[in-house]
Amino acid sequence: MKLWYLFLLASITAVGWVIWAYRKRASQKAAASSARMRELLAGAPRLKTPVAAAAVMPSAQPAAAQAVGYARKERLLDHSQTLLFHRLKTGLPDLEVFTNVSLSAVVDLSTSVRGGELESLRLQLAVHCIDFLVCERNTRIVAAVEFETASGSAKFKTQCLETAGIRHIRINPKAIPEQQEMRALIFGVNFGVKR
Repeated sequence: MKLWYLFLLASITAVGWVIWAYRKRASQKAAASSARMRELLAGAPRLKTPVAAAAVMPSAQPAAAQAVGYARKERLLDHSQTLLFHRLKTGLPDLEVFTNVSLSAVVDLSTSVRGGELESLRLQLAVHCIDFLVCERNTRIVAAVEFETASGSAKFKTQCLETAGIRHIRINPKAIPEQQEMRALIFGVNFGVKR
């Protein structure tokens, strides 16, 4: 009978020890995680609430930004761009519209391009932006939409997009199509717009 009690006592002790060891390891991990977090936040100002963080953070950096000549833009898009953006969004509610997208995010270089030529072309792609990129919800590119310009940049962008098989639509900023015309414009019916 005593052997049975000893076995039961040993089992209870073993279970207790496993629980104690698990809790000890968990508390050590939590302490290490807290220490890492303190190290990461050591340079950040201490704030009491998330609302206070939103109020304090923006004012903490403008002094440094102003020292090098940065200023906040009043608007991301000018009047014509804003009008076209809203007409694209309302005329194509099932699609996503992105603004000022780098050409390097849209066009990939061929694997046959190598060496210095590769870096030169990557730099050229990086400095050019597309006014509006229309995509499906899964981010599959449907078309690139831009205002008409007669610059060499426009020719370069047209060449890159056409070579990549991306529809490039150029719109006169003084004759922006109505929102009802956007779907036909993006998917191929001509409304007097250059492509």
